[in-house]
Amino acid sequence: MTSDDNRREAFRLMDEIALTLKPIESAQLEHTLAHFDQRRMDFGLLSRLKYGAEKYLPEMRLIEHRYPEIAAYLKFLEQQLEVLSSHIGGCAEAAEALHRQQVELSAVGVRFTYPKVLDVGSHVETTLVLFPQQIRILMIMKLVRVEPQNDGSYAVSGEFVCVHEEDREALIKHVHRRQIEELRRDSAS
Repeated sequence: MTSDDNRREAFRLMDEIALTLKPIESAQLEHTLAHFDQRRMDFGLLSRLKYGAEKYLPEMRLIEHRYPEIAAYLKFLEQQLEVLSSHIGGCAEAAEALHRQQVELSAVGVRFTYPKVLDVGSHVETTLVLFPQQIRILMIMKLVRVEPQNDGSYAVSGEFVCVHEEDREALIKHVHRRQIEELRRDSAS
């Protein structure tokens, strides 16, 4: 393997996430991409609410400073919306039922272990659940490397080729947050 084969575009870290894959047939790829935004809207209600709350964080801080009682009530409403959206989308139960696994995660791709062989160059609809926030991200991933392992499983590397901007931002923030946690842990030891 040359250094060009293993070039990295973004910071990677080990993380525990839930990951599901749904292979996309070549003939269906164009249709899947055309309907991706609608599928994403149906899928990630809780993630969209969290992104919206983060977007207005400066305004919320101003309200907290000037009107603490109103800010407390707005936070209560936000929590209630999160609970409601979790139950509407089935996020709470689904996230607990999903199989968590260790992966190598970055803002542009993921490396994970999979029990079956997958074709390099193929596309898969991918669901990521990032913990502990339970942020759910739907994306299309292109498989760039599939390597057999000694235990019969496969090490699979994929590049995120279709991710909504809000979800990419959430993923970047998650990776950054985890990176800071690792640095703090390393400096404490």
